[in-house]
Amino acid sequence: MGKSKGKPGAQPLSERDKAYEKRIKELEAKVLQAEIKAEAYDEMINIAEAKFGIKIRTDVDDKQ
Repeated sequence: MGKSKGKPGAQPLSERDKAYEKRIKELEAKVLQAEIKAEAYDEMINIAEAKFGIKIRTDVDDKQ
């Protein structure tokens, strides 16, 4: 009998639950990758603004 993760005495995970857990882990990895990518783009913009002395980002109030 396989052990389940979680609380002691918990029921073993069904195949559907295992598939959900796998999908959750995949989505968490994609979110982490997207966050890292966003941080990298933000830093590239910071560097470009500093190096070239131009404003790349606009203020939200400017769009009115």
